Amino acid sequence: MKKTVIAASVVAVLVIGYTAASWYTGNKIEENFGQSITHLTDKINQKMDNTDNDMFRNLNISYSNYQKGIFSSTVHLKASFTLFENTTETFFDNDVTLYHGPFPWNLIASGSFLPKFAAVFYETQESDNTLLWKAADNKPFLTANGIISYNNNVDIVIKTPTLDIKNDIDQYQLNVAPTSTLISIENFKKVDFDMNVPQIIFTDLVRESNVEANTIQYHSLSSFDEEQTGNEKGQLSIANLIINNDPNGSDNNAINIQQLILDTNINQKANQSVGQLAMTIAKVEFGQQNLGNSELQISYDINSALFDNDMNINSIFNIDKFIWHTSQGDIDGRLALNVNQDLADIDQANEDDVELIDAKLNIPLKTLNYVIAQINNPNKSEPDSSDIQAVELMTQLYLGIIFANSPLIEVKLDENEENIESLLLDMYYSKNDNQARLKGQPLTPGQFWHNLLTGVNQISPY
Repeated sequence: MKKTVIAASVVAVLVIGYTAASWYTGNKIEENFGQSITHLTDKINQKMDNTDNDMFRNLNISYSNYQKGIFSSTVHLKASFTLFENTTETFFDNDVTLYHGPFPWNLIASGSFLPKFAAVFYETQESDNTLLWKAADNKPFLTANGIISYNNNVDIVIKTPTLDIKNDIDQYQLNVAPTSTLISIENFKKVDFDMNVPQIIFTDLVRESNVEANTIQYHSLSSFDEEQTGNEKGQLSIANLIINNDPNGSDNNAINIQQLILDTNINQKANQSVGQLAMTIAKVEFGQQNLGNSELQISYDINSALFDNDMNINSIFNIDKFIWHTSQGDIDGRLALNVNQDLADIDQANEDDVELIDAKLNIPLKTLNYVIAQINNPNKSEPDSSDIQAVELMTQLYLGIIFANSPLIEVKLDENEENIESLLLDMYYSKNDNQARLKGQPLTPGQFWHNLLTGVNQISPY
């Protein structure tokens, strides 16, 4: 009997303590809610002010109808952006539920007993978007759970169910497998973003073609300080991207891009953005043909300064590496471009705004002929000699005619000077060094711009 009384007393103490703690935490949440919304809005707007984003400006988050309970509270949130044309677009206008710590009830229900300051839950309703509600089989098409720790860290989990969208007006169908997104925010200075989409299929019902992407993953890590100087590294990967334009669904006309990976590294500070982008494709198939693999590396440095309400920008853009590798050789190239431009006079831009152009491109005809023969014969595993010879006759004739008088492209002949061996681009201009080159031949800057802008391959008279 005594043990029963003791047990009941312990349970009563725990219930009373849990209730009191939840009520106290609910009071603290309500007390600081307005300040937290203002702080979040300011942080996001500061970050947007230091980017080149001209589309969205001035995030505004407001709340109303705050209803506090013992274990949870509800509040109506409204969020909008001011667009570049000074119009306002509201993208959220709904009620959310706030579960009070130290042990939010929704987390206990899901099996988590770690102490947290608060938890937020939101799910969409039919009134939010009728099309997506139907696409989710008349259920919420998005749920979001947010967890706020006592050290101001926030974890947000966003999930969507299977979505089957059919638009009879525009004649398309979109099928999206269940997706999950995890966003972790550390004291408003570091953001870790993870998104996983197993499959997306877009079908054009008129052309009876479709695009299918499988195993899509995106991860990024952003960090920034009080001055909003920051770094963002991200990676997008797609296991395979299939484009099928055959109404009969035959794989012979399908393009299959395998293991596409895009890495980005962006450093942002006041008036300057420096970034690198690297893309690799492990394999491209067209029907049964293996067209090869590719690698692309891009870097840029955009430095802008505001003078008398006019934006002056110095832009450096480089294609540091481009290569398309095939079994019959490589197509490769690179580009360096440095431009100074006053945005107030963008319509009057001319060669005086260009500081540097340095470009090279090498297209061996053997490689080009082989790839074209592959594309012409997707139902074969590789083209035979007759397929390649047919292409060689065509390219020798037409490329010779097209590029015979080109001011940019050099047609390089073989050692017997009978057949085209490769197409070459060799372009160089330096305003600082007062030097220029086209098709491997030195030119004066005046000759360079004359040939480039007029498309006439001749020596300029000035």
